[in-house]
Amino acid sequence: MRNSICPILLALDQKAKSHNTRNIADQEVQNFSTRSLIYGAYCILSKSSVLFIFAGMQDTTTKQLASTGNGLMDERLKTAFEAGLHYGRVRRLMHPKMEQFILTTKGDIQIINLAKTLEMLDSALEFLKEIASRGGIVLLVGIQPAARELVKEFGQKLGLPYVNERWLGGTLTNFRTLSNRIQYLKDLEAKVASEEFLAYTKKERHKMQVLLHELREKFEGLRDLTKLPDAVFLIGLRRHETALREARRLKIPIIAVCNTNDDPTLVDYPIPANDNSAPGIRFILEEISKVWKMQNTQIQTNNQTNNQTN
Repeated sequence: MRNSICPILLALDQKAKSHNTRNIADQEVQNFSTRSLIYGAYCILSKSSVLFIFAGMQDTTTKQLASTGNGLMDERLKTAFEAGLHYGRVRRLMHPKMEQFILTTKGDIQIINLAKTLEMLDSALEFLKEIASRGGIVLLVGIQPAARELVKEFGQKLGLPYVNERWLGGTLTNFRTLSNRIQYLKDLEAKVASEEFLAYTKKERHKMQVLLHELREKFEGLRDLTKLPDAVFLIGLRRHETALREARRLKIPIIAVCNTNDDPTLVDYPIPANDNSAPGIRFILEEISKVWKMQNTQIQTNNQTNNQTN
Protein backbone atom coordinates (compact mmCIF):
# COMPACT_ATOMS: atom_id res chain seq x y z
CA MET A 1 0.00 0.00 0.00
CA ARG A 2 2.78 2.39 0.92
CA ASN A 3 4.52 1.92 -2.44
CA SER A 4 1.31 2.32 -4.40
CA ILE A 5 0.55 5.79 -2.98
CA CYS A 6 4.10 7.19 -3.10
CA PRO A 7 3.56 9.04 -6.45
CA ILE A 8 0.43 10.64 -5.02
CA LEU A 9 2.28 11.67 -1.87
CA LEU A 10 5.07 13.30 -3.84
CA ALA A 11 2.60 15.23 -5.94
CA LEU A 12 0.64 16.37 -2.92
CA ASP A 13 3.82 17.31 -1.08
CA GLN A 14 4.84 19.58 -3.94
CA LYS A 15 1.36 21.10 -3.91
CA ALA A 16 1.54 21.71 -0.20
CA LYS A 17 4.96 23.37 -0.51
CA SER A 18 3.70 25.63 -3.29
CA HIS A 19 0.93 26.84 -1.00
CA ASN A 20 3.38 27.60 1.79
CA THR A 21 1.61 25.38 4.35
CA ARG A 22 4.53 24.94 6.74
CA ASN A 23 2.89 26.84 9.59
CA ILE A 24 -0.39 25.03 9.09
CA ALA A 25 1.37 21.68 9.00
CA ASP A 26 3.37 22.42 12.14
CA GLN A 27 0.14 23.25 13.94
CA GLU A 28 -1.47 20.03 12.72
CA VAL A 29 1.55 18.01 13.88
CA GLN A 30 1.37 19.62 17.30
CA ASN A 31 -2.34 18.85 17.57
CA PHE A 32 -2.32 15.30 16.31
CA SER A 33 1.15 13.79 16.64
CA THR A 34 0.39 12.59 20.19
CA ARG A 35 -2.05 9.98 18.91
CA SER A 36 -2.14 7.62 15.95
CA LEU A 37 -4.62 8.62 13.25
CA ILE A 38 -6.59 5.93 11.55
CA TYR A 39 -9.11 7.98 9.69
CA GLY A 40 -10.22 5.56 7.10
CA ALA A 41 -7.09 7.39 6.19
CA TYR A 42 -3.32 7.29 6.12
CA CYS A 43 -1.37 10.06 7.82
CA ILE A 44 1.95 11.00 6.26
CA LEU A 45 4.21 13.44 8.07
CA SER A 46 6.93 15.33 6.26
CA LYS A 47 9.15 18.24 7.27
CA SER A 48 7.05 20.76 5.44
CA SER A 49 3.50 19.43 5.52
CA VAL A 50 0.97 16.96 6.80
CA LEU A 51 -0.93 15.10 4.13
CA PHE A 52 -4.03 13.01 4.61
CA ILE A 53 -4.96 10.39 2.04
CA PHE A 54 -8.56 9.42 2.72
CA ALA A 55 -9.31 5.86 1.75
CA GLY A 56 -12.47 5.35 -0.24
CA MET A 57 -12.60 8.94 -1.52
CA GLN A 58 -12.25 10.06 -5.11
CA ASP A 59 -8.86 11.32 -6.26
CA THR A 60 -10.40 14.72 -6.98
CA THR A 61 -11.54 15.01 -3.36
CA THR A 62 -8.08 14.03 -2.14
CA LYS A 63 -6.49 16.72 -4.26
CA GLN A 64 -8.95 19.30 -3.02
CA LEU A 65 -8.17 18.41 0.58
CA ALA A 66 -4.47 18.67 -0.06
CA SER A 67 -4.69 22.04 -1.78
CA THR A 68 -7.01 23.93 0.54
CA GLY A 69 -4.19 25.48 2.58
CA ASN A 70 -5.89 25.84 5.95
CA GLY A 71 -8.31 22.97 5.33
CA LEU A 72 -6.15 19.88 5.02
CA MET A 73 -8.82 17.77 6.72
CA ASP A 74 -12.49 17.54 6.00
CA GLU A 75 -14.10 18.87 9.19
CA ARG A 76 -17.01 16.49 9.16
CA LEU A 77 -14.77 13.48 8.69
CA LYS A 78 -12.45 14.79 11.38
CA THR A 79 -15.34 15.14 13.83
CA ALA A 80 -16.55 11.62 13.06
CA PHE A 81 -13.05 10.26 13.66
CA GLU A 82 -12.58 12.09 16.94
CA ALA A 83 -15.97 10.75 18.06
CA GLY A 84 -14.63 7.21 17.63
CA LEU A 85 -17.07 6.12 14.94
CA HIS A 86 -14.33 4.19 13.12
CA TYR A 87 -13.84 1.48 15.78
CA GLY A 88 -15.45 -1.85 14.92
CA ARG A 89 -15.47 -5.22 16.64
CA VAL A 90 -12.68 -7.79 16.77
CA ARG A 91 -12.03 -9.47 13.44
CA ARG A 92 -13.43 -12.89 14.37
CA LEU A 93 -16.88 -11.35 15.01
CA MET A 94 -17.13 -9.66 11.61
CA HIS A 95 -20.29 -10.25 9.62
CA PRO A 96 -19.35 -11.05 5.99
CA LYS A 97 -21.81 -8.49 4.61
CA MET A 98 -20.05 -5.68 6.51
CA GLU A 99 -16.77 -6.27 4.69
CA GLN A 100 -17.54 -3.57 2.12
CA PHE A 101 -17.51 -0.96 4.92
CA ILE A 102 -14.26 -2.07 6.59
CA LEU A 103 -11.07 -0.20 5.80
CA THR A 104 -8.42 -2.24 7.61
CA THR A 105 -7.64 -4.11 10.82
CA LYS A 106 -5.54 -2.64 13.62
CA GLY A 107 -4.49 -4.88 16.51
CA ASP A 108 -7.29 -7.33 15.63
CA ILE A 109 -9.85 -4.48 15.83
CA GLN A 110 -11.55 -3.69 12.55
CA ILE A 111 -11.53 -0.10 11.39
CA ILE A 112 -14.60 1.23 9.63
CA ASN A 113 -14.18 3.38 6.54
CA LEU A 114 -15.59 6.73 7.64
CA ALA A 115 -15.99 7.90 4.06
CA LYS A 116 -18.53 5.10 3.63
CA THR A 117 -20.08 5.95 7.01
CA LEU A 118 -20.78 9.53 5.97
CA GLU A 119 -22.04 8.41 2.58
CA MET A 120 -24.58 6.05 4.16
CA LEU A 121 -25.47 8.62 6.82
CA ASP A 122 -26.27 11.19 4.13
CA SER A 123 -28.55 8.67 2.42
CA ALA A 124 -30.41 8.09 5.71
CA LEU A 125 -30.67 11.85 6.29
CA GLU A 126 -32.32 12.33 2.89
CA PHE A 127 -34.91 9.75 3.85
CA LEU A 128 -35.49 11.43 7.24
CA LYS A 129 -35.83 14.77 5.51
CA GLU A 130 -38.66 13.34 3.42
CA ILE A 131 -40.43 11.99 6.54
CA ALA A 132 -40.06 15.29 8.39
CA SER A 133 -41.38 17.27 5.42
CA ARG A 134 -44.74 15.44 5.65
CA GLY A 135 -44.95 15.61 9.44
CA GLY A 136 -44.04 11.97 10.03
CA ILE A 137 -42.81 10.26 13.19
CA VAL A 138 -39.51 8.49 13.80
CA LEU A 139 -39.10 6.22 16.82
CA LEU A 140 -35.61 6.48 18.38
CA VAL A 141 -34.34 3.31 20.06
CA GLY A 142 -31.12 2.94 22.07
CA ILE A 143 -31.02 0.94 25.30
CA GLN A 144 -27.26 0.49 25.73
CA PRO A 145 -25.54 2.70 28.36
CA ALA A 146 -23.73 4.80 25.75
CA ALA A 147 -26.99 5.69 23.99
CA ARG A 148 -29.56 5.78 26.79
CA GLU A 149 -29.31 9.41 27.90
CA LEU A 150 -28.62 10.70 24.40
CA VAL A 151 -31.72 9.05 22.98
CA LYS A 152 -33.79 10.65 25.74
CA GLU A 153 -32.15 14.05 25.23
CA PHE A 154 -32.69 14.18 21.47
CA GLY A 155 -36.14 12.59 21.66
CA GLN A 156 -37.31 15.35 23.99
CA LYS A 157 -35.50 18.05 22.02
CA LEU A 158 -37.05 17.02 18.69
CA GLY A 159 -40.41 15.95 20.07
CA LEU A 160 -39.91 12.37 18.89
CA PRO A 161 -40.92 9.17 20.71
CA TYR A 162 -38.06 7.12 22.10
CA VAL A 163 -37.19 3.91 23.92
CA ASN A 164 -34.10 4.08 26.13
CA GLU A 165 -34.90 1.37 28.65
CA ARG A 166 -36.02 -2.20 27.95
CA TRP A 167 -37.94 -2.72 24.71
CA LEU A 168 -41.39 -4.03 25.56
CA GLY A 169 -42.45 -6.91 23.34
CA GLY A 170 -45.41 -5.88 21.21
CA THR A 171 -44.59 -2.16 21.24
CA LEU A 172 -45.27 -2.13 17.50
CA THR A 173 -47.05 -5.40 16.76
CA ASN A 174 -49.51 -4.98 19.66
CA PHE A 175 -49.89 -1.25 19.38
CA ARG A 176 -53.50 -1.13 20.59
CA THR A 177 -52.54 -2.58 23.97
CA LEU A 178 -49.62 -0.19 24.21
CA SER A 179 -51.94 2.75 23.52
CA ASN A 180 -54.27 1.60 26.28
CA ARG A 181 -51.42 1.43 28.78
CA ILE A 182 -50.24 4.91 27.81
CA GLN A 183 -53.76 6.24 28.30
CA TYR A 184 -53.89 4.54 31.70
CA LEU A 185 -50.62 6.30 32.60
CA LYS A 186 -52.09 9.68 31.67
CA ASP A 187 -55.27 8.99 33.64
CA LEU A 188 -53.28 7.94 36.69
CA GLU A 189 -51.17 11.10 36.49
CA ALA A 190 -54.33 13.19 36.39
CA LYS A 191 -55.75 11.34 39.39
CA VAL A 192 -52.56 11.80 41.45
CA ALA A 193 -52.54 15.51 40.64
CA SER A 194 -56.19 16.02 41.57
CA GLU A 195 -57.80 16.65 44.96
CA GLU A 196 -59.45 13.23 44.67
CA PHE A 197 -56.05 11.64 45.41
CA LEU A 198 -56.13 12.95 48.99
CA ALA A 199 -59.32 10.99 49.68
CA TYR A 200 -57.41 7.70 49.43
CA THR A 201 -55.65 6.12 52.40
CA LYS A 202 -51.91 6.51 52.84
CA LYS A 203 -51.34 2.91 51.73
CA GLU A 204 -53.46 3.35 48.60
CA ARG A 205 -51.68 6.58 47.69
CA HIS A 206 -48.32 4.85 48.07
CA LYS A 207 -49.40 2.01 45.77
CA MET A 208 -50.57 4.50 43.15
CA GLN A 209 -47.30 6.41 43.29
CA VAL A 210 -45.26 3.20 42.94
CA LEU A 211 -47.38 2.12 39.97
CA LEU A 212 -47.05 5.57 38.42
CA HIS A 213 -43.26 5.39 38.74
CA GLU A 214 -43.20 1.97 37.05
CA LEU A 215 -45.43 3.12 34.19
CA ARG A 216 -43.32 6.20 33.59
CA GLU A 217 -40.17 4.09 33.40
CA LYS A 218 -41.76 1.92 30.72
CA PHE A 219 -43.82 4.40 28.72
CA GLU A 220 -42.46 7.91 29.32
CA GLY A 221 -40.74 8.10 25.94
CA LEU A 222 -43.77 6.68 24.13
CA ARG A 223 -46.51 8.80 25.69
CA ASP A 224 -46.89 10.95 22.55
CA LEU A 225 -46.80 8.01 20.12
CA THR A 226 -50.37 8.20 18.81
CA LYS A 227 -49.83 6.01 15.74
CA LEU A 228 -47.30 3.58 14.35
CA PRO A 229 -44.06 5.41 13.44
CA ASP A 230 -43.10 6.13 9.84
CA ALA A 231 -39.59 4.84 10.56
CA VAL A 232 -37.56 3.31 13.37
CA PHE A 233 -34.00 4.44 14.17
CA LEU A 234 -31.96 1.76 15.97
CA ILE A 235 -28.57 2.40 17.57
CA GLY A 236 -27.13 -1.07 17.09
CA LEU A 237 -28.86 -4.27 16.02
CA ARG A 238 -27.72 -6.95 18.48
CA ARG A 239 -29.35 -5.27 21.48
CA HIS A 240 -32.55 -4.48 19.59
CA GLU A 241 -33.42 -7.76 17.92
CA THR A 242 -37.05 -7.67 19.08
CA ALA A 243 -37.54 -4.10 17.86
CA LEU A 244 -35.90 -5.04 14.56
CA ARG A 245 -38.13 -8.08 14.16
CA GLU A 246 -41.33 -6.13 14.91
CA ALA A 247 -40.47 -3.30 12.51
CA ARG A 248 -39.63 -5.76 9.73
CA ARG A 249 -42.86 -7.67 10.33
CA LEU A 250 -44.90 -4.48 9.93
CA LYS A 251 -42.73 -3.30 7.01
CA ILE A 252 -41.75 -0.12 8.84
CA PRO A 253 -38.56 1.37 7.32
CA ILE A 254 -35.51 0.91 9.54
CA ILE A 255 -32.47 3.15 9.90
CA ALA A 256 -29.74 1.60 12.03
CA VAL A 257 -26.21 2.17 13.23
CA CYS A 258 -24.51 -1.12 12.30
CA ASN A 259 -21.22 -2.25 13.80
CA THR A 260 -18.96 -4.74 12.04
CA ASN A 261 -20.72 -7.74 13.60
CA ASP A 262 -24.18 -6.74 12.31
CA ASP A 263 -25.98 -7.71 9.12
CA PRO A 264 -26.64 -4.45 7.21
CA THR A 265 -29.06 -6.15 4.81
CA LEU A 266 -31.65 -6.48 7.59
CA VAL A 267 -32.32 -2.73 7.55
CA ASP A 268 -33.27 -0.23 4.88
CA TYR A 269 -30.66 2.42 5.74
CA PRO A 270 -27.57 1.00 7.46
CA ILE A 271 -25.00 3.42 8.90
CA PRO A 272 -21.69 1.57 9.46
CA ALA A 273 -20.28 2.97 12.69
CA ASN A 274 -19.33 2.24 16.29
CA ASP A 275 -22.56 1.84 18.27
CA ASN A 276 -20.80 1.93 21.66
CA SER A 277 -19.26 5.39 21.40
CA ALA A 278 -21.28 8.08 23.19
CA PRO A 279 -19.57 10.93 21.25
CA GLY A 280 -20.16 8.99 18.02
CA ILE A 281 -23.84 8.49 18.79
CA ARG A 282 -24.13 12.18 19.64
CA PHE A 283 -22.54 13.07 16.29
CA ILE A 284 -25.12 11.01 14.37
CA LEU A 285 -28.04 12.34 16.43
CA GLU A 286 -26.80 15.90 15.91
CA GLU A 287 -26.86 15.32 12.15
CA ILE A 288 -30.42 14.01 12.40
CA SER A 289 -31.38 16.96 14.62
CA LYS A 290 -30.16 19.50 12.06
CA VAL A 291 -32.21 17.92 9.28
CA TRP A 292 -35.32 17.50 11.43
CA LYS A 293 -35.27 21.07 12.75
CA MET A 294 -34.66 22.50 9.28
CA GLN A 295 -37.66 20.67 7.85
CA ASN A 296 -39.90 21.64 10.79
CA THR A 297 -38.89 25.26 10.34
CA GLN A 298 -39.74 25.02 6.64
CA ILE A 299 -43.16 23.53 7.45
CA GLN A 300 -43.92 26.34 9.93
CA THR A 301 -42.85 28.96 7.38
CA ASN A 302 -45.09 27.42 4.71
CA ASN A 303 -48.04 27.28 7.13
CA GLN A 304 -47.61 30.93 8.07
CA THR A 305 -47.45 31.89 4.40
CA ASN A 306 -50.61 29.93 3.61
CA ASN A 307 -52.45 31.51 6.56
CA GLN A 308 -51.48 35.00 5.44
CA THR A 309 -52.60 34.20 1.90
CA ASN A 310 -55.97 32.91 3.09
